[in-house]
Amino acid sequence: MNTQFELGEKYTISLDAEGYDNKIVEIRYNKIGTLSKSVFVSATKPTIEMSNLILNVKDEISLETIPSTIMAINISDPVNHSSSLIALNDNPPPTFPLEVGQSYEILVTKEGYFNKTVKIDNLSKNDILQEILLTPVEIGKSIIIDDLHFKTGLTELDDASYRLLDQLVDFMSQNSTLKIEIAGHTDSDGSEEFNQTLSEGRAQSAVNYIIEKGVDQNRLVAKGYGETQPLFENDTEENKANNRRVELKVIGK
Repeated sequence: MNTQFELGEKYTISLDAEGYDNKIVEIRYNKIGTLSKSVFVSATKPTIEMSNLILNVKDEISLETIPSTIMAINISDPVNHSSSLIALNDNPPPTFPLEVGQSYEILVTKEGYFNKTVKIDNLSKNDILQEILLTPVEIGKSIIIDDLHFKTGLTELDDASYRLLDQLVDFMSQNSTLKIEIAGHTDSDGSEEFNQTLSEGRAQSAVNYIIEKGVDQNRLVAKGYGETQPLFENDTEENKANNRRVELKVIGK
């Protein structure tokens, strides 16, 4: 910027550039010649848009609101799953101001109910009322442990699955009298003998980890069903993936 100045005068200059904070600079022109001055400016902090997420947790059967439900809300990230918010579900339902455009994972827990995880992708600008239905714990009831995965053809859990078993450890602590069966299932690829052995090994791997975390081994049973209980025909890769699963079944209270 080239500007003519009068000798001895003080000048105030306002600097404004897109993407940077405005800057006010005062200078005094005391000698003849070219005046130069370095000015450092900071990039403008982006405006963060927020939206309200309203959560209402209900019993799946009665559809009545469940009081004092613990909710942990995590910003979804393939590596870091640390909780960002934890709150109780009361009346009125809690409202969470969350950043628009982010994806969130909500873990809801309550004694006497199975844990429930709800995912919200790319939170919109509009306020969202999210109803979450929890399933009561009953003997004989089973649920799929979503996103629990093993390395291909092995009984070793992949790294991202350990946090799901940690949640199961918390569930067992919260429901301290429950006895459960961890059941492994496979698709039909490979021999029946191989799949039976694989399902047993995977179920046992999950049980071993839970026991290592302090849960009494007498409350846990590992069982493999191989390819004998498919949810779908093993005719597509998607169906096969759904048949490869681990289930939790309540066998005692």
